[in-house]
Amino acid sequence: MNTHLKNGTGTSGFLKGIDKISRELFGHYSKLEYQGWRKHPPSFSTGVTIPRLEWIKDSIGRESAVWLNIGWYKYDKDSMSYIRKGGHWVTVVGYNHGKLIIHDPAPRAGQDFSNEYVSVHHLVKGRLIGKKSGLPTSAVGYLSLGEGMHIKGSVGFSVVDGVVRLIL
Repeated sequence: MNTHLKNGTGTSGFLKGIDKISRELFGHYSKLEYQGWRKHPPSFSTGVTIPRLEWIKDSIGRESAVWLNIGWYKYDKDSMSYIRKGGHWVTVVGYNHGKLIIHDPAPRAGQDFSNEYVSVHHLVKGRLIGKKSGLPTSAVGYLSLGEGMHIKGSVGFSVVDGVVRLIL
């Protein structure tokens, strides 16, 4: 997945890694697709830059997997901007009563395995800004994860920058 100690795993590396391991384990798969603003190989593109909650929910199943690329953002109210400070990958395992059920591998989520029930809402104003290719862009319509999400440090906001889905 071409993971770097400082920069972690980017979207392109993540998709290429999932593609490779899926072919090795299963021989083939039906679909490997991406929604989001992050730079990624065109062969996996859906052409959708704002991840859709319905697409995520429809992708949850016995013969599929869904991963979210979460961006850590600090909000600047003067400029109405969400400033990207880093990111993180989590696995979506369900949806129940308006909450995504995720598995978060971060130590801040605890040492014991658990389902995390995370509230989801759409951003209605502002801009996503940062140093990554694809930014700046309007924040309107992007999904933000709230209650139940173990947000990194003092950044304040977690925004779904992208979604990867694998269907066997």
